[in-house]
Amino acid sequence: MASLELINLRLKLAANILDGAASDIRDADYQPRSENILKIGCALAEIFEIQHRIYVTHPHLMPAYLSKKAMHSEMDKLLTRYMYVALWPVHLNS
Repeated sequence: MASLELINLRLKLAANILDGAASDIRDADYQPRSENILKIGCALAEIFEIQHRIYVTHPHLMPAYLSKKAMHSEMDKLLTRYMYVALWPVHLNS
């Protein structure tokens, strides 16, 4: 059985690969650029959601940079939620 440490590591690697792919699509001008990057962004959001669930139950796996309380973290969460809701219909129609 895979450990949460291994799952977390694989999710981190997958996120890094997807981030690089989005940069490559941007730089190569692969069309439809914004739609392709949006799809990668949605995949990254799903990975980050899984990682967040892991960190809630196993905070020792959370990277140090995420454990620091941001000055406006609640406002950031609210903005993120509104942006996700605003962009989600675009994702569903593609």
